Amino acid sequence: MDSQHDDPAIRTHPQAAPGAAPPLPLDPQERADLQEDLRRQREQDWAELGGEA
Repeated sequence: MDSQHDDPAIRTHPQAAPGAAPPLPLDPQERADLQEDLRRQREQDWAELGGEA
């Protein structure tokens, strides 16, 4: 048996990275609204950096 699986300090479930985006809402309309807001913000950020959206 592999001894690393005996150590309770080893995480067995994936953990979100610090600063990671929260999960998308389950409601389809809320999800669509959030994705649209994120798309607009990404395009605005890209334009501010001198790129073309």
